Amino acid sequence: MLDVIGNSETFNGNDIIAIRMKDGESFLDSLKEVFERYYVNSGIILGAVGMLKDVTLGYFNGKAYLKTEIKEPCELVSSQGNVAHDEKGELIVHVHVSLARESKEMIGGHLVQGKVSNTVEMFVLKLSDVDLLKKPQETDIPQLFPGLRR
Repeated sequence: MLDVIGNSETFNGNDIIAIRMKDGESFLDSLKEVFERYYVNSGIILGAVGMLKDVTLGYFNGKAYLKTEIKEPCELVSSQGNVAHDEKGELIVHVHVSLARESKEMIGGHLVQGKVSNTVEMFVLKLSDVDLLKKPQETDIPQLFPGLRR
């Protein structure tokens, strides 16, 4: 069934969600809206392609995230990640991206924020039997604790 969530067009087919985000949308906010609409609290981001701009990438050095800002539009060459929840049921979306600048230089890392430039096409697998729980550990970064859904 084709659905519109915010500006994103989505198709929810059994365990796969196909998403097309539109120019100007906040990548992570739009993704969270889709997950909330389809009651996804455990899933795998299979991949995404398109373009992003106004991106902030993070690199965790063992103590904190070092952030890099990229304002210009970049090709979203690859993206993967997961959606999980914390002990209170709040969604935690963990996404890594590979971006190509106009010069074809590649840069990547943990996606802190970004806006869609032109479009993003994404596919997500909803997990029905697996529960993805994230809990803070010694680094204060939520760690993944997969288990069976009860």
